[in-house]
Amino acid sequence: MYTSVEFVLLAVFFAITILNAISMIYVWRLHYHEDATRLWVISNFLAAIAAVAYLVRPLVPEALSILTGYLAGVSGVFIYTFGIAKFLKAPPPYRLWAFVTILVFIITSVFIALGLASKWRYAVFASSIILGNLSALYLLLRPVTKVDGRARFVVAVVSVTFAIGWIVNLMGELPEIFPVISYDGAQITWLSVNIIASALLPMSLLLMVSERLLQRLDIQARFDELTGALNRRAFLERAHEESARALRHGLDTALLLVDLDNFKLINDRYGHKAGDEALRHFAQITNGLLRTEDLFGRIGGDEFCFLLPETPLAEAIIVADRLREFVAKSEIVIGSQKIAMTISIGAISVDFRTVDALSAIAAADALLYEAKHGGRNRVAS
Repeated sequence: MYTSVEFVLLAVFFAITILNAISMIYVWRLHYHEDATRLWVISNFLAAIAAVAYLVRPLVPEALSILTGYLAGVSGVFIYTFGIAKFLKAPPPYRLWAFVTILVFIITSVFIALGLASKWRYAVFASSIILGNLSALYLLLRPVTKVDGRARFVVAVVSVTFAIGWIVNLMGELPEIFPVISYDGAQITWLSVNIIASALLPMSLLLMVSERLLQRLDIQARFDELTGALNRRAFLERAHEESARALRHGLDTALLLVDLDNFKLINDRYGHKAGDEALRHFAQITNGLLRTEDLFGRIGGDEFCFLLPETPLAEAIIVADRLREFVAKSEIVIGSQKIAMTISIGAISVDFRTVDALSAIAAADALLYEAKHGGRNRVAS
């Protein structure tokens, strides 16, 4: 039924799929927050079942071996694709999987019952595996969010490798259509490619998961979780970078230091939940007013800082007044409570030839103090 070389390669493929499944269990336990890893464990076990079904074909009824191998193989590749979809937050192709699985089962059962040529039923099965890998490839190459990095392209290469192996094998099964490819050569190529791709798959998936984890840790290290603003350290680092650019090109730069008026009173009267909502509310208003190049950081409990590149002081004051008016006109809704809020702002023009970011913040803080003692809900410059 198959040569000794094919048997050895198939046994190696089975061993690799089992090892991969065990490896993915470790990845799953390590990254339990990623539901996709659980699906990849299942897909590897299904691939192992498909390999076993092929290995034991001389020992069990042929129909059982074929149907088990085909259904396990199709489900394995599509569950792998479901994992990719879940990881990338895309809709999994459930309907496509259900349609293909039912189609493979019906066609295979009919061919076995009628004793028709096995190569055509195999062509349907191989085509379904190719389709599953191409579905994964489509998901990996489609436009994604900023949290999905470049490691997905490594996984895409593995998916392409699987698809190429199955295409070569399918061509070997149909010599009347592809006479240049021998059956034996196609089988050896297919098994070899599957072994290589299967060995690379867990490493590439782990790379993709780890890359996202590092991105999340980087976001947590640089951004305030409550408001989404840069934290103090990240703001100062970005301000230092911006100061170098401003000095190099002789650009005007303005800085606004903002404090929420009577924030302690909001906390004391309505509770810390209301205080958190006030901070989030202010950050949401801010996002609608700032340019992409402006820096927005939370540098204290209720103190926020804005660095406005290429902005003279007069324009910065206009921005500050607009922000102040927006906040004063808005309300925070906590249950049945409606809470009014105002802000005070210190605005300065920053000359990075004589001051650094910390000194500029200190200067703006002095103006903020004036705004507070002048009655609040105002801009001091």
